[in-house]
Amino acid sequence: MKPKKIIAIMAVTMWGLFLWLVPANAKLITIEIEAEVDFVDDDLGVLEGKINVGDIISGWYTYDTSTPDSGGL
Repeated sequence: MKPKKIIAIMAVTMWGLFLWLVPANAKLITIEIEAEVDFVDDDLGVLEGKINVGDIISGWYTYDTSTPDSGGL
């Protein structure tokens, strides 16, 4: 290989390693959810009548942006 090509490959490799080693700015993200139930299908009675049409359901979910994606895409 020519010396210029070797230097270019080394430069690209070093730049890639630099970007890979830069720490991520991870954050905790919280999503709040509120919804009105408009349909209930509980033929097996698992909900025991505790959730009915017209009920308001609310909750929250917190996740850490540093958690790796496990979705496989």
